[in-house]
Amino acid sequence: MTMPDRLAKFRPASRQRGISLFVSMILLAAITILTLISARSTVLELTMAGNEQQRITAFEKAQAAIDKLFEDRTSVINFNTVVGHTDCTSNISSGCDAQNVTLPADDGFDGNNKAWVSRVGEAELVCPPAFLQISCADSKAAFFEFRSQYDARANRAGNVAIIQGVLSILPDQDL
Repeated sequence: MTMPDRLAKFRPASRQRGISLFVSMILLAAITILTLISARSTVLELTMAGNEQQRITAFEKAQAAIDKLFEDRTSVINFNTVVGHTDCTSNISSGCDAQNVTLPADDGFDGNNKAWVSRVGEAELVCPPAFLQISCADSKAAFFEFRSQYDARANRAGNVAIIQGVLSILPDQDL
């Protein structure tokens, strides 16, 4: 095969249409769009994971306050109050009869933690467990509600509120 025979197989430049360039540009555009969608999805997933982390942290801080109230219940609960009485932390401005509940800062509590202790009811003649050595005739039960809220929305760190009921059985003379 001579040189002119080889050149005869190719079309002249004036007859080429550039279809391969067009197909390449379409594929490049499709790949770019898929990459952008994938990147946006990744950013959304990272945001969701961060929000979940903040929600869990807020829940744990609110639960820690409930646990601290329950741990210190003998000093937190005022048994000489009437049904409906509410004690709370000092950072709550309304809805409290007294602000004498404390959440110690050295335990990691800050101004974002709020706590309420409310007396919600009582029952007479509830027989306490035998190990308390209190007779049924000499006992009463008081129902309390512990509420805790961790509110750090200003810092975009979540907001969680937890309510837990507590039943305290004491001799009649203590109520």
